[in-house]
Amino acid sequence: MRRIHRPLLLRPPVTVAAATVWDLAGATSNYAANPTFWTASNSSRTVTMNAVANVPMCVRGTTAKTSGKWYFEVAYAITGTTTTNIDFGVISSAASMTDNYQTGSGKGDMTARNNGQVFSDGVANFIASTGTWANGDVIGLACDVGTNVQVYRNNTLLTTVTLATASIKPYMAFETVPTTVAGTLNTSAAQCSFAPPSGYANWD
Repeated sequence: MRRIHRPLLLRPPVTVAAATVWDLAGATSNYAANPTFWTASNSSRTVTMNAVANVPMCVRGTTAKTSGKWYFEVAYAITGTTTTNIDFGVISSAASMTDNYQTGSGKGDMTARNNGQVFSDGVANFIASTGTWANGDVIGLACDVGTNVQVYRNNTLLTTVTLATASIKPYMAFETVPTTVAGTLNTSAAQCSFAPPSGYANWD
């Protein structure tokens, strides 16, 4: 019986996108000037601001979304009870990150603050007051890009922020920090504590 030799078909390699982390290279100049004041760990998914006064900074994620419905989380950790203005949210991919702390308008951003306040456009638009965060809280952001962002704490919907920004990245800002505080960016199903809302997918 004659055997027929078929050519071996080689599949092209599968390209796996890099996970989203905090973009330290694109953070404010305070990181380079004062690297001992804040520390990156967990493959740059966690940024810790050490107890120091008047050394603010902001940082955003490495990947953007320009359409669709996407979900990510930032886990909040604090040592002690005194702190001010720690913000998690999203910001325009095109916004300048030269500000030490994001308070200016026109940045295409929205933020949830650890004192429970939620803002858009810097602090120009106050949206809601939703209750003070505690150590270990998980802040979830469900982003319908170009339309709105739903804000969750520990899987409970707090408020929805209208946001027309067409290209967004995860965002975190620290202001004056008299105690040690950290934010860990979780974007994949394996990393996140909670499943995305219906109709949304994990950021990564």
